[in-house]
Amino acid sequence: MLYVNPRLAEISGYAAHDMSKDGLLRALGLERGGQFFSREAASRNGEPRLEAELLRKDGSLVPVEVNVRQFQYGDKPASLIFIRDMSERKRAAEFDRFFERERLASQGNTPSSQE
Repeated sequence: MLYVNPRLAEISGYAAHDMSKDGLLRALGLERGGQFFSREAASRNGEPRLEAELLRKDGSLVPVEVNVRQFQYGDKPASLIFIRDMSERKRAAEFDRFFERERLASQGNTPSSQE
């Protein structure tokens, strides 16, 4: 069973009812389900977390954070996967790096001269 919320459908460009588990893993570049869960990833509270790029229906890539929680659903193993769009966070970080470089350059310093 796969439930896709409306926000993921919006991010991906696909209708929620058109998504499948295999399609979602392919869109994340994680075609083999086992690879997804065995990947080394940062962890918060013991839950696997990784950064990936989601391939949108239009062919563009969206940076996302993927959090996975595995649990038992009745007598079967199940996974709850959260996918967060990181586009704004990435843009803000790049903006900060740009202005830090500009600030250092205006003072006659460069990041390499700081080392």
